[in-house]
Amino acid sequence: MKSIPDPIFTPVAENIKANREDERKTLMNGFAGRLRTISYKALSQKMTPTEIYHLLNGEAERIENEAGELSHV
Repeated sequence: MKSIPDPIFTPVAENIKANREDERKTLMNGFAGRLRTISYKALSQKMTPTEIYHLLNGEAERIENEAGELSHV
């Protein structure tokens, strides 16, 4: 019985996986940086809990809009 050869596309699949992992890391680093910026703004401007709530909601809407735009790419 012959053995089945390894698929030729394996290096391509590994490259795609590596690119996706890199993209996720980049997105997470960007998100962490944005959260730090927001937290600094809240502290430096001595924002009230209500103001922080509105700031975070605005950021959530911005992220949702960006996610929605990705489907049009």
